[in-house]
Amino acid sequence: MPANHLTIPPAPSDTCMPGQTRRRVWAVPDIRSHSLVTLTLVKLYLAPAGGAVRPETIQAIQNGADLDATFGPLGTVIDLQNVTKVRLDLLTNTLVIEYRANGRSAARVAIECLTHETADDIYTKVWRRLGERFEVKADKKDPWELARGPVVVMAAILLLTPVLALGSNVAADGRPDPTQYFGLMRIFAWVDWKVICGVGGGLLALLQLWLYRRLTNPPSRLELVPNFDLEIGRPALGTVGQVNAIAP
Repeated sequence: MPANHLTIPPAPSDTCMPGQTRRRVWAVPDIRSHSLVTLTLVKLYLAPAGGAVRPETIQAIQNGADLDATFGPLGTVIDLQNVTKVRLDLLTNTLVIEYRANGRSAARVAIECLTHETADDIYTKVWRRLGERFEVKADKKDPWELARGPVVVMAAILLLTPVLALGSNVAADGRPDPTQYFGLMRIFAWVDWKVICGVGGGLLALLQLWLYRRLTNPPSRLELVPNFDLEIGRPALGTVGQVNAIAP
């Protein structure tokens, strides 16, 4: 159903709990993959892309319109209780939500945002609704895996530089005329050992910058994964025991 033809039934939705939380609404142009995204206490509603949404539609949703009837059969409804993973791609401003459709089959939906502020806002609000059942997992690789390449090259330069410099020095001291040498020794005689040391030092400085960038590069994505330490014995999402623990 096109977004500009969304119906606005007057009946309030049972997913909206006045006094406890309010609905969060995002629409085009802030959202590129869908025309409308609405987050309630226990559910996430998404309308397929279909143009701009009328301001009165957004206002009606915020005032408590029946969301199941408003979004219609073409809308996607995700029960937050069935969410298994949430991933925020920081490079593409895309929020990927994995969940169990109808509580059984695995499904996923991608929400593409125009700016990183919108993507971060949706990610944060969904995390708050999920509560302590989920914990954030940064996309960080093993430090040695990141440093292995630069460290190996730096070690090779540290070994080769003194060897080449020593060979050049020996060749220069032995015969002043480089044409008197043959093969590798002629190359040593042509290149001054100070030049070799300078080039080696410059390469090491560049490799240190490369190593620093690899080790300090921020994560490209953030993930929300189930906190299995809290999964056992926790009340269902949206019950009285959890409502006060979830920030609106």
